[in-house]
Amino acid sequence: MAVKQIEIVTSLAYNTTLIADVVFTGAAFDLAVRRVNRNYAGFLNVSVTFLYNASLQNCPDVSAQNAAMLAEYYFRRTNRETCYALVTSPCTDEAGIWSLANGKFDPTTEFSDPEGEASTAVAVGGTLIGYGRIVLDILTYFAWYHVSILVDTNALSVFYRNLANLLLDQRELLASARPRANNQTFNFLLYSLDMTSNSSINTVVTLAKQKSRGSELKPSLVNL
Repeated sequence: MAVKQIEIVTSLAYNTTLIADVVFTGAAFDLAVRRVNRNYAGFLNVSVTFLYNASLQNCPDVSAQNAAMLAEYYFRRTNRETCYALVTSPCTDEAGIWSLANGKFDPTTEFSDPEGEASTAVAVGGTLIGYGRIVLDILTYFAWYHVSILVDTNALSVFYRNLANLLLDQRELLASARPRANNQTFNFLLYSLDMTSNSSINTVVTLAKQKSRGSELKPSLVNL
């Protein structure tokens, strides 16, 4: 049986402060590729190609070059024997290639089953529910029962804001899928703050510490 060639092509930006940027995720791609190649040697040969311009540090500039880089790679460097997996940047404009998967993935669900006009496009990624469960696992491990969540109101990405709202709205549902000692429950308080204002930061952090302090527990502060 011939070894299947798989190439992951990512157009993620290098460093625009988004959590998906290569500066944060590149090592994880490399590690995953090495592990897959080790575990499936003789069956799969996976590689990863990073398409980015490190000098671009904001989404409009990244978006402007993204389609051109992908098009050039597709027409000049691909071959018929290789299966390609495309990872696009959150910066990519919605009228461009990102629209292939736009609307096909709901981050509040566990999976995506795209249908309709783009039946060959599959949108996958970490879900807010999955991230929420990880947060609760950490809280359970350290026996934190009362948690203050601080959210930057001026943050470019809405990821943390959405995650915080999910934790508040569905904390019991999320926790029900995880074993908890002594029927552990969680009390969440959400605080919004302006990270550009020192007085706002000091006020919210002080209040959060007061509310999250218990007789047997250390202050429980989760910065989201």
